[in-house]
Order: sequence, then C-alpha cells, then structure tokens
Amino acid sequence: MAERSTRDPGPCTRDPGPGAARAFLTDFGLAKAVATGSTLTRTGEALGTPAYMSPEQARGEVSALAPETDVWSLGCVLYEALASRPPWQGDTGAAVIGALLTREPRPLRELRPDVPADLDRVVRVSLAKRARDRYRDAAGLRDDLDLLVAGKRPRARPPGGARWRLAGAASAALVVVLASTAPLLGVRAAREPAPQPSPGVPAPDAAAEALRRARALRSRDPRGAAELLGRLVAERPGDRGARREWADCLRQAADWRGAEAAYGRLLEEDPEDRDARFGRGLARWFARECGADPRAEPRPDLAAATGLAGPRGALARALVAASARQIEKARDEMAAAGEEWEAHVVRGLVSHHGGQASPDDQNRAVHDFTRALESGPPLAWIYHERGHARMLAGDLPGAITDFDEEIQLAPESAQGWRHRAIAHRDLGDFAGAVKDFTQALRVRPGDPAFLADRASCKARAGDHSGAIEDASEALRLRPGYSLALSTRGEARARLGDPRGGLEDSSEAVRLTPEDPRAYSNRANVRLALGDSAGALDDCDQAVRLGPRDTVLRYNRGNIRFQSGDLGGAVDDYTAALGLSPTYVEALTNRGQARCGLGDPSGGAEDALAALGVRPGFADALLVLGTARRDLADWEGAAEAFRRFLEAAPSHPRAGKARQSLAKCQEMLAGRR
Repeated sequence: MAERSTRDPGPCTRDPGPGAARAFLTDFGLAKAVATGSTLTRTGEALGTPAYMSPEQARGEVSALAPETDVWSLGCVLYEALASRPPWQGDTGAAVIGALLTREPRPLRELRPDVPADLDRVVRVSLAKRARDRYRDAAGLRDDLDLLVAGKRPRARPPGGARWRLAGAASAALVVVLASTAPLLGVRAAREPAPQPSPGVPAPDAAAEALRRARALRSRDPRGAAELLGRLVAERPGDRGARREWADCLRQAADWRGAEAAYGRLLEEDPEDRDARFGRGLARWFARECGADPRAEPRPDLAAATGLAGPRGALARALVAASARQIEKARDEMAAAGEEWEAHVVRGLVSHHGGQASPDDQNRAVHDFTRALESGPPLAWIYHERGHARMLAGDLPGAITDFDEEIQLAPESAQGWRHRAIAHRDLGDFAGAVKDFTQALRVRPGDPAFLADRASCKARAGDHSGAIEDASEALRLRPGYSLALSTRGEARARLGDPRGGLEDSSEAVRLTPEDPRAYSNRANVRLALGDSAGALDDCDQAVRLGPRDTVLRYNRGNIRFQSGDLGGAVDDYTAALGLSPTYVEALTNRGQARCGLGDPSGGAEDALAALGVRPGFADALLVLGTARRDLADWEGAAEAFRRFLEAAPSHPRAGKARQSLAKCQEMLAGRR
C-alpha cells in the first residue's frame, strides 16, 4: 500500500499493554498462512489474492475498482479475524473465486454465536456482492466500528459523504478493524494447538474420525457436517467416498450450487455414476423449486437416475413426472420413495409448488414438511416453505409461527422477514407488518419492492406521510413501479390531494392492467373524490383478478360499507374471513355492519371473536358496546364503552362513546 493515511486513526491504536493480543497489518498480496506456510498470491493468477478479491476484481472489471473494493477486502479480513477462517474457501484459487461470485459466506453467528448481531451486520455490508451496497470507503467502515466500540448501534448501510482516494485509507481502517474487535470479543492471537495423544495410546485415523464426526453432526447440522467434510476433502482430494458425502451434506444444507459443483466433479471422473447424477439432479431441482436458480434444469440428470434401485430411483422417477406436471403419477412414485428425510421434503414441494394451489394441496404440503422437520434437521428453508404453504392454506397464525422459527435460525433472511410481514398484513396487523418490512430492509437496504410493500402497510396503518416517503424512494430506485405509484396515490388522497392521488393510481393501472392491487388502491382514491360508482367498479375488477386475495375482499367490503351497501359489505367481509378466519379488522367491520343491519347478536359475536384474537382492540370494543347497547345489555355495554375509552381516549368516535356510556349508566341508575 503506497501511502499512509494522514487521518488520525484514533484511540484504537493505543498500545494494548503487556500480555494483550495484538493484530499485525501486512499487505494483502503478501499475506501468508503462518501455520501452513502457503503463499496466497500465486504467479499467473488474476491480480490479487483470491481469498480477499472482490467480485469486480474477480470479473476483471478494472474500471470498476474503487474504494469499495478495499472495503470488501477489509470485510474479508474482519470475517477471518472473527471466524478463524476466510469467508470463502476452495481447493484452488479458481474455486475460491467461483464461490465468492455465486455464494454467500456462512453466517458469522453460526461459527461464532458470541458475535454481536450488529457486528455481524457490519461484516455483511462490507461483503455485499454489489459495490454500491457496501460502505462507500474505509472511513465509513471505521466510523461504524467506532460506534460499536462505544456501545452504539452502527448505521450498517452504505453511507454518503466524500470518498477516500488514497490506498492508505484502507491501511488505517484495517488497524481500526482489527483493534476494534478486541474490546468486543477478544482477538484470537493464534489457533489452539491440536490435542496430543496420551503416551502409549495410538492416534486415531484423522480421516475416519472426521467422517465419524460429520455423520454424527449431519442429522442436526448438515452445514457444520459439510464444513468438516470440506476440510477432509481439501486434505484428501482423492477420497471419492468423502467427496460424495460432502456433496450430499451440501445438498442437505441447501447449498445447492455448491452441491451441484461437487457432484459435477464426481461426474467428470465417472460419467456413468448414477448416484452422482441423482444427487446433482436433486440439487438442481431444489434450487429451481425454491427460487435459488429458476433456470436450473434437473431433468437430464434425474432421467439418467431413474434406473436406480430402491427409494432413490423412485424419487428420481417421481421428480421427472413432477417436472412434466404429471402430479398424480409423481405421487404414485413417491409412495415407493420410503420415509427418508428428502422424500418428505420432495413430497411437500411437489404439493406446494406443483399442485393446483388449493387448500388441500397446501395442507398436504404442510403435513409432509412437518414430517421432514420431525425426521431431519431443523432447517430454516423448510420452515419457510411450510410457512408459505400455511399462508396459501389460510393458516396465517401458523405461518407466522413458522417464519418465527426461520428468523430464529436465519436472522438475516430477508424473505423470512418479508413473508412474516405479509402474513401480519393479511391478518390486518399493519403495524406488525411495517416492523417486519423494516427488518427486511435492514437486511436488504434500498430494495424497491420492500419499500413499496412497507409503504402500502404504512398507508393501512394510517401513516400516510411515511407511505409517501417510502413509495417515492421506491420510485426513485425503480421508476414506473406500479405498486409504489398506486400506494402513493392512495396516501396523497388521504392527505388532501385526491387529484394528485388519482393521477398516480391511474398511471399504476395503465402500467399494470392485470395487477388487482392497482385497481383496489385506485378505488380508495375515487371514493375520496366522491366517485362511489367508479370505486366499486375498480373493486369489482380487483376481485375478478385476485379472487383469493383477502385484502382485496376486505377493501371492497369497506367501500361498500362507506357507500351504504351494508349487505354487500357483510358478504365481502365474510369472503375475506373464509380466506383468513382470524382477520381482526374484517371481523370488527362485519360486526359493525351487522349492527347497522339490525343484527346486534351477530355484531356482538363478531366483536368477541375479534377480541379473542387481539385482546383490547379498541374498534372491536366499540362495536361490542354498540351491539350490547342495542340488545339492552346496559351493564355489558357500559363495560365495553369504558374499556374502549381507556384504550383509545382520543379516538375519532370517543365523543359518541362517552354519550353512549352516559346513556347506559342512566339506564342502570333507573333500574336501581
């Protein structure tokens, strides 16, 4: 590194004192593993050290090299300082480059559970695949680490401000990186020495011991087993059995690309290896069905494996049939696939993705995913798939429980946070949905889809200014984004700009005429303009396009209610509850509509059901009070109105509730 930074690196460079661990800085290209003596930069390779090379360097994009490139290398060093291993490993430099281009590193907190979540997030931002998603320069990384040392939450997102143009900035930041981790976790000055056998006791065979440990670990932690086997394979590349078990563990740990590559190397040596064909085909099938690689083509490998005896052959035949959408034939074949873990997973995925999306198909998928979780490791992606199947089956509370488990196992799963947010939204818990979308955006900052989704939920929760802010940012990142336009349009109308709102929402409909949410949002804008007929036309179109969308049915019920069509509103709320039986707002509003139709008993029933799902919900207490008042249950009504006023004293209908409470108290006094 040519120049030393003139910026004061701060107090972290103080002498830590005698006996304390010290971090030493050297140039990346001259780094050497002291334990093995291997020099990492090799003659004839791309410029740079593979273990610390950024994606833009690995792709040869010389013009793209910038301060963010040094940030990537710093992130690699910080990861290794914490985990005692680099973020990407491989048998060759090319293998390391392939891994860093296509795979995410193993989460730090799996390797070091004591790593604080905020520090883990700083490392992840530093190792973002896209340069623009990292810190803008080494100074930004240093500033966040300083915040961590001070006990404050780091920004953990690419900051603005001036860039450092000197390579020496990376040197200064690296000193801070390594020194800052010491007060957080303590620096590992050296690897622990390997245990020595007792005198007179023969040392166990290292390879056999590694295999034993990996097999024992696989049932509960396939990723950890894959790590053990990967080290064994690196030491003994000619051990074909260990390489096959390594590939199987990678597949079970949902590292489908890694598994595909491992099986591919086996097939290069022996193209007739049908077990490897089966493994690679299954890895590709999982990658495609779970969205990791939608273009993966598993059928040639699976077709070559259909002649295998036993459960593997049956499973291969089932998947060939499933790929051809011959679902019943696939299910017949899977009946012979036995009770293996993967057979349950495949059955679940076939029902979940390959069925008719009916509740029966999804409930069948839930059953099979449950069997998989009972017979195999508790993997985050299986909880995710079961949660999604439960959503489609209408079991939103069950889906939220599964997404809770997924997030516990994989806290940086953006899709886990997103799907839990959607489940909260479909239950009518818009505040909870906003919180989950906010977490998803911390994992994936600047994602326009997440911003637009959060804007929609903010609008439903009454935060129209926040909705406009999120939607506008989504439109800045993705101009012409329909969901952001329609959401911003509705929020503008709510804030007193219905003409501007109609302009946004109509443009959304024009851009995506098959999107039911665009029509639903424009319906709300038209209602604000007094166009009840136009609002209902838009709602009808939305429901035609999305007949199984809970929110669309609920929204049409609201517009019918506000238009005076209480019977139609009850029908729509009932349809929404058929899809999501615990939708609190739909229960509450149906109860209010029933009271308006002269059915206070039905209104009280709905209000009590809503309170059973969300105790203390103010709107449900108000409906309960109204229904009991209409039933002349003065004592019960007074209690409901009193609780309502305690829960929401500034509610827009608090004045009428006080009048009703006074009436109830008057009637009770007259009885006495």
